[in-house]
Amino acid sequence: MRRARIALAGALALPLVLGPVVADAASGPLACRGTTTVGPWQQVPVEAFGGVQSVQTRDVVTAYAVDAARPARVLATNGNTIKASGSDGCVWEDALVLTSTPSAGVPFSGTTSTIVSAALLPGGPALAAVREGSAAASRPHVVRSPSGATGSWTASDSGLPAQGAPRQLEAASDGRTAYLVLSPTSSGGAAGGTLPDLPGAPGDTGPAGLLYATTDGGASWALRTGADALGSGIDALSIDAEDANLLYAVTDGRLVVSADGGRSVTDTGLTGVTAVETMESGEVVAATADGIAQSTDAGLTFTLRAALSGVDALAHRTGDDVVVAASQGQLFRVDARRSGKPTLVPAGAEATPGTALGDRARDGSFHVLAGHVLLRWIDPTPPGRQAPPPVVGELAAPPPPPGRVEPPSRSVSLPVGQSSLQDFTLVLPPSPTPLDLFFLVDTSPGMADYIGDLKRTFTTISTALSQAGIDVKVGLGAAGAGPGDGEPPFPEADPTRPDYRKPSPYTLLRPVGDVDAQLQTAFDGLRPDPNLQSSTRRDVKEGQLIALNSLVTGEGVLQEGSSDLAPSYTVQPGQRAGFRPQEGIRRLVVHATDEDFNNPHGTPRKADGTPDLERIAGVLAAQRVQQIGIAPDEGSRATANLTTMARLTGALAPAEGVACGNDLRVNAGEPLVCETPNGFGAAITGLVKALVDEQDVRLVAPERSPVLGAVDATALRGLDVTVRNDVPFRVRVSCVGLAPGRYDQSLDALLRGFTVATAQLTVTCTAPPAGAVAIDPPPAAAAAQQAGQPAQDPPPAAQPLAQAPAAPAPAPPVAAPQAQPQPQAQAQSQVQSQPMTAAALQQQEELQLALALLGEQRPGTELAMVNRRDAERSRALALLATAMAFSSAFGLARLRSAPAVRRSR
Repeated sequence: MRRARIALAGALALPLVLGPVVADAASGPLACRGTTTVGPWQQVPVEAFGGVQSVQTRDVVTAYAVDAARPARVLATNGNTIKASGSDGCVWEDALVLTSTPSAGVPFSGTTSTIVSAALLPGGPALAAVREGSAAASRPHVVRSPSGATGSWTASDSGLPAQGAPRQLEAASDGRTAYLVLSPTSSGGAAGGTLPDLPGAPGDTGPAGLLYATTDGGASWALRTGADALGSGIDALSIDAEDANLLYAVTDGRLVVSADGGRSVTDTGLTGVTAVETMESGEVVAATADGIAQSTDAGLTFTLRAALSGVDALAHRTGDDVVVAASQGQLFRVDARRSGKPTLVPAGAEATPGTALGDRARDGSFHVLAGHVLLRWIDPTPPGRQAPPPVVGELAAPPPPPGRVEPPSRSVSLPVGQSSLQDFTLVLPPSPTPLDLFFLVDTSPGMADYIGDLKRTFTTISTALSQAGIDVKVGLGAAGAGPGDGEPPFPEADPTRPDYRKPSPYTLLRPVGDVDAQLQTAFDGLRPDPNLQSSTRRDVKEGQLIALNSLVTGEGVLQEGSSDLAPSYTVQPGQRAGFRPQEGIRRLVVHATDEDFNNPHGTPRKADGTPDLERIAGVLAAQRVQQIGIAPDEGSRATANLTTMARLTGALAPAEGVACGNDLRVNAGEPLVCETPNGFGAAITGLVKALVDEQDVRLVAPERSPVLGAVDATALRGLDVTVRNDVPFRVRVSCVGLAPGRYDQSLDALLRGFTVATAQLTVTCTAPPAGAVAIDPPPAAAAAQQAGQPAQDPPPAAQPLAQAPAAPAPAPPVAAPQAQPQPQAQAQSQVQSQPMTAAALQQQEELQLALALLGEQRPGTELAMVNRRDAERSRALALLATAMAFSSAFGLARLRSAPAVRRSR
């Protein structure tokens, strides 16, 4: 066995400054009711646990879990009920309740079973470990849910033993792997049990023992480590930040390491260990009787960082140098990478032992359980920076899965005065766009069957979309009727009908949010309006167009004859659907109606008084909202209007078409409207999944370096991100006008506003040989000279890709005598040094690339930025862009015609 070496020199020399030392952490406060703040901690109450008939329960929180990638997802349990939140704990729902009667999905009852531990696989399924029975009769179970939603939990015991007491569930970072720690309840063969021997394990009350693992998101389990390698069992377990097979476990106070997912373990030699936590890949911290020690070589050697004893939990978040340590109910900050003493961080509540953890999300936080509340860290605002905005968990969009650039880094050496093109490939894994799905349902009596079917299947629809990898939020609104012009308004109340409610063309029942108890209540309240059927009016006018306009704009409709001074409304203002504002979230309205769009008072109209579908479609399209239609009858009167709205908002069927059920299809390119008398759930799911998900990936330079020229990013536009993409792009680097030296540049790929990959460029500009020309002709000109043709002047270089104003370029070296004057090259260098905003860059990217690349290519080379069908347009484009650039900075410059360059697809 290897022995760890612990370095003590200078370990406690430097005090820890106030606030975490972070790379990019900025955890803001939550914007939800009931929270209080003490120091840097915000206290978020866990909703009270209700009683369960014939089952003994307690209103205490015994375990919780946070999704490390999407920390808005939280689970909490009292041993009988699992509460789930998609909003950092702002709103809770009872996701799983062990009742007194087993069910087909969960075949054990709350009278004999206890929920012991929970885990959320990052961006994936929710898991919970359940112990059935007690002492030697204990049996382990795992229940699993694809989303954590109510009604979606099922037993997932494949591969688990028939005996044993579950103790701990830990999720790896890959979203598929998790580990389950068990205590055996017998001595194996000696007592006739089915488990391997584990000496000294006193029933189900002793230390944790055997290790099981899943690599398919909890669907099946397999034994990884038996008793022979564990001593008296596993007391703590932590998984590497990147490698799901690299484990650190505490057994009998010793820290052991496994590099193969627990199949074998190696003793580090570190003893007296009470807690362990991984930081970045290959980096781990462990609490011992002497203090907190850190290793950067996967446990081979350790350095003592802080003298803090009695630590029962350690927590780390991505990008931070600090760990949070819990000791005797108090919380401390410890600089785990630099020597320093622990700093007490008061939280106003006593921390529950062993519950501190950190997440790995963008702008991540620390989390601790303290009785019946969750503690969440809020970062102090650095001087000169704006405070992070309040976080509303249920409105947060998850980041796309990370990709990579191949090669991830490249070193280029160029003589001063020359430039070159560098080819890269961006590799993106499948990343379906997050989806806001708003159901707008006609509540006329003829829609009764559809409403009943939708109430039964909306959870199935949401689950099917979640299983397809789509982060889906759901809202609900009702489209009713209103009075026509000149007709009296509907009465506010009707004493002859206790169930009367005033009809309205639009009512918001639940804004876009999680599939939770609130949404279930909203759907339960959705029903056909009996007041429309019993109305004495000869023509009840449904307000579909009013509803579409109101859910996007929040505009209300005043009753005819009412005024803003004494308003009375047919539709109350402020009833927006609540679509999430983040970049790249898909917004869909599933509009179900059985009538053509009527014309009650307040309907947006054309000059001739007819409903103005085109204008409202434009309102939806401007807010990136697409409408897909459901007509409950084949040949329905609603189909024509639904089709118009789908076409004008861009909701069209993909190349393979869409099956609506009952042998009905929407063919390729047709508006997404299904006519189907039944099976609405399948039709809606099919329509939503069929939408082509095209997104643009932007290339952005976080900091500008003078060596970066234009970037050919055309191929990164309009990517179908539901599938893997391997996309080439090209970067121009230049040493024109620069002094010899090394220049570093990074380039980020952004999808939906999140950085998904980064390329690193190191450009070394070397001094030209004595007597050499400072600026070599570009390859196109050189080729022309070799062919005996007159060389054409190269166009000026494109401005560098940058977001921030550039620092002044280094002064160029004293140039060797040149063979001939280079006035155009001098102008080029001056133009290149001008800063450019990101907005202007995005608008002018194609013009810049045409200029930058025209002079760089040999005749016949194909590029992506110039139209292959019209060489004259390419010349005109280059001429126009160059004239614009020069006139804005220095006045007009003369340009010669550029050679034709073709575009490749």
